[in-house]
Amino acid sequence: MVGISPSFVGHLERAEKTPSLATVAELCAALNISVDYLVWGKRSVRCDQNHCALYEEIRRAMDAYQI
Repeated sequence: MVGISPSFVGHLERAEKTPSLATVAELCAALNISVDYLVWGKRSVRCDQNHCALYEEIRRAMDAYQI
C-alpha cells in the first residue's frame, strides 16, 4: 500500500533506518492515522487493533532514533 519493501519495513521496525517525511505521510494514510498520532502519540483518528499495534512498532522505532 505504501510502496516500500518488506526489508525496509524490517529496518523501520528494528530502528535501523529513518523513513522520509513522504513515507511517514503514506504510512499514516495507509494506516488511517494522523501524522500527529504517529509522531506525538495523540490520536486524532480512531484505528483498529491491527493498525494500532503496527503504529506502536513504528513509534518504538522512531523513539529509538529520537525522531
